[in-house]
Amino acid sequence: GLPELPQEALRFGFLGAYAFILQNMVRRYFQMDLRNHAYVSAIARVILVAALIVAIHPIWAWTGAAEEVELAFAFFLGFFPEMGFRLLRHQLSSFVRSDETMDERYPLRDLDGLNVWCQARLMEEGIEDMQNLTTANLVDLMLYTRMPVGRIADWIDQAFLYLRVGGGVEGVETDRAKLRRLGIRTATDLIDACEAGRRHDRDFYDPFLRVLNADPSEPSAIEGLRRALEGEVNLWHIREWKKHKWLKPRRMPSNGRAKAEPVTVSVDVS
Repeated sequence: GLPELPQEALRFGFLGAYAFILQNMVRRYFQMDLRNHAYVSAIARVILVAALIVAIHPIWAWTGAAEEVELAFAFFLGFFPEMGFRLLRHQLSSFVRSDETMDERYPLRDLDGLNVWCQARLMEEGIEDMQNLTTANLVDLMLYTRMPVGRIADWIDQAFLYLRVGGGVEGVETDRAKLRRLGIRTATDLIDACEAGRRHDRDFYDPFLRVLNADPSEPSAIEGLRRALEGEVNLWHIREWKKHKWLKPRRMPSNGRAKAEPVTVSVDVS
């Protein structure tokens, strides 16, 4: 027969999903991004949350957790359905051995400025992690999401660096933290630091090349990163956009100072 329906948990799950959908719709309305697929995504969220609550309910009974905990988790599930999948995988891992796991090495939540609302919007465009973001169609992403161009460019810029620089182990200074101490938080920051140091500041550049090396005798990790990043097509577009060439004068004189256009003044002496 049909599984037992936890009616109270379903009510709380619906309230959580409803609260998320309401806030999401308001945000998208003010961003002029309230399209048809927003309503499809809302319906899918309600159905998915309900299915997860029914599937997880036997686990709560098996663990002996208080009913209040289940109700609170059901409401929380309305905002973060992926937490339900994580709980199911964790509880079933001791019974079902599988090499296929959910890849959470490069989650979007690690990017600066990317909140749960933006993550849900990117999910609608098929972007679930950093690798998806770096390989997305930039034109479609900017046109369809109605997000500021600078914000999207910064997320992609961060993602290119994070895909190649690991987060490390908790309690140990990560490679990302080492770079951030030097003011480097994006891929273009790293490339620009390499180019500027090589040309103008060797005292900075030479130690900088070994900042991520565990063994100084190994090839420079920074130089390897720079060479790998230079071949990324989407990153090239981001770098060109960040140069702001449209703000620069078309012609620069040899002395480096922009010349003002001559002004012709006509005087009527009659």
